[in-house]
Amino acid sequence: MKKFKVRIYAAASVLAAIVLAVCLFASCSSASKTRWRIVSQVGTFGENKVGVMVWQHDEMVGYPCVINEVTVNGIFIGWTGTPQYDIVVYEKEEGESGDGAFMYLQQAYDEGVLSDADILAVARRMNELDGPAVRFDGDNLVHCGLSGSVKFYGLTQEQVMGINKAYSEIYYPQETYYDYSIEVTQNLGTYGGNIAVQIYDGNIEDGGAKRDFTVGGVTICEVNDALSLWLYGEGGLVSLTEAYDEGLVSVADMEKMAELYIG
Repeated sequence: MKKFKVRIYAAASVLAAIVLAVCLFASCSSASKTRWRIVSQVGTFGENKVGVMVWQHDEMVGYPCVINEVTVNGIFIGWTGTPQYDIVVYEKEEGESGDGAFMYLQQAYDEGVLSDADILAVARRMNELDGPAVRFDGDNLVHCGLSGSVKFYGLTQEQVMGINKAYSEIYYPQETYYDYSIEVTQNLGTYGGNIAVQIYDGNIEDGGAKRDFTVGGVTICEVNDALSLWLYGEGGLVSLTEAYDEGLVSVADMEKMAELYIG
């Protein structure tokens, strides 16, 4: 991994749930950042190790807790509770501030250390790890440990809510609230500004037998009545088959989706 300089940048943390719980009832604490250590490994992407880093302080002083939604190149990574936790590319598992042994995700992407595919893979992995449970209250995102948690798979809050609303308008126009039974279960990348996703509809109790989903001669995955593939963007939500027929995605795009699909 090439050498790099350290920059402060808010990033997602699988330990943000701890920060969230504290912040609901009290102020977070912080002081001058002196030492740091990796407390959880997210994974290895290419030759680069990514992990959750926590700052260790000699003394603690009052500091307001800020919960940030973090995106890199338009891909939602997760939530971070600043100033304690960050997610970084690292060379060693502990050190001192300014030692140049870690790099924040945005910088890693900007300098070519992590590719687009790496960032998407990090987002997916972060989604699999234990993190803060969240739910929607109207148009607001509520950070809490309540049921009805939402997984993002690299999408932003606005994208998740938009997809849910658009899908509901197609199949359940009578509903006016966020339907937790409708879930995005795959993010298959962005094509011409539109996002390809797989949606699971939990309102369908028996999805039936799975079958190959093939478009433009490319088999992307298996689907059933409860699983479907869509393209979402400024034009709304359209089925992937319709998107291909309208020229919104190409055969090469379909091949890329097949590569990104996690079976």
